[in-house]
Amino acid sequence: MIEFRPQSEPATMKTAKAFTLIELMVVILILGILAAIVVPQASSASAMARSTALAQDLRATRNHLGVYAAQHNDFAPGYPAGGGKPDSATFVNQMTMASDETGAVKPLGTAGYAYGPYWLKAPDNPMNSKNTVLVIDDGAAFPTAPSDQFGWVYQPATLTFKPDNSGQDDAGTRYFDY
Repeated sequence: MIEFRPQSEPATMKTAKAFTLIELMVVILILGILAAIVVPQASSASAMARSTALAQDLRATRNHLGVYAAQHNDFAPGYPAGGGKPDSATFVNQMTMASDETGAVKPLGTAGYAYGPYWLKAPDNPMNSKNTVLVIDDGAAFPTAPSDQFGWVYQPATLTFKPDNSGQDDAGTRYFDY
């Protein structure tokens, strides 16, 4: 015998759980507020890292300038071997290549060229990403403000080496005064 069973009640339509428009707007607003707090702190950390890198580059280079002068009979880098006016190409070559006691340069490992290199390459200024060096001639006044055209400013007569970028750190010290 065939038995008929009654069908179960039709399935009732279940309502889907979803966020309302207002709930979504509140979440987006909270995320926006959090982003507004976090992003400036991240950019401030980046600026602090660049100013620290700038200070370290200056400290290392100033130390290297003193070592170079001590090893080359108190002649600062930048002056051509045998004398003459200092220039940036000579300065960079003397800092990045091997040199003898007169300041003449040759590739690293050349016999008789026992000094250097003091840089692997001219460092990029962390603030303006430039690695060019403006060399100030003897007797010329050292600039009192940056020109923002070079990475660095250097005067061999005084062994003064400064960054050529404007701006200041979080403490209000001009980068040019580092």
